[in-house]
Amino acid sequence: MDYEKILEDQKRLKETDNFFEAFSFMKDGAFGKGSIPKKYKELMGLAIAITSKSEEAIFIHLNNCKEIECTKQEIVEVIKVVLATGGDVLMPWAMRTLNYFEELK
Repeated sequence: MDYEKILEDQKRLKETDNFFEAFSFMKDGAFGKGSIPKKYKELMGLAIAITSKSEEAIFIHLNNCKEIECTKQEIVEVIKVVLATGGDVLMPWAMRTLNYFEELK
């Protein structure tokens, strides 16, 4: 998956309509500075992305996790929580997530 292409597509969408720009602003606020550290927010976002089976969102959150130096063990623990709560139907997404993370390192 091409991270730069994803970012380019998101930028183009924001330029299409004010709604998408406002949504992006809201999302940036949710993941920005606050009481919960950014690392935890990205790990939560990754868990939701895996549960939602969103390959693009998984890739985005993994890239963000890489930038803030999440460890492989942290990613594995997120995957374990996802599987414990979402069931083994998410196993293919868990494996895909781990493979993507290892490719980024």
